Amino acid sequence: MPWTPPPGPSRRSLLAGAAATAGAALAGGCSGGSRPPAPPSGVALERRMRASAVRDSERLLERYDATAAAHPALAGRLAPLRSAVAAHAGALAWP
Repeated sequence: MPWTPPPGPSRRSLLAGAAATAGAALAGGCSGGSRPPAPPSGVALERRMRASAVRDSERLLERYDATAAAHPALAGRLAPLRSAVAAHAGALAWP
């Protein structure tokens, strides 16, 4: 008499299905289920970029001042560069 498999799924297929379901649940749990935060609005982004550029320009102005104080002979050559950076910072300041 030939062997006939029992009706229904085998133990191996049940274990494989359980492992696949657990893997899918874990992978889905990693996403947190929420969407990523929305990108900042155009105005907020522009404000942050301007503020960053103004801070960088102010740091550069401080370096020009420190260099001119340490090397007075260079003060005349640095003056036009410093005034250009000051104008740049003033133009970028948020109204």
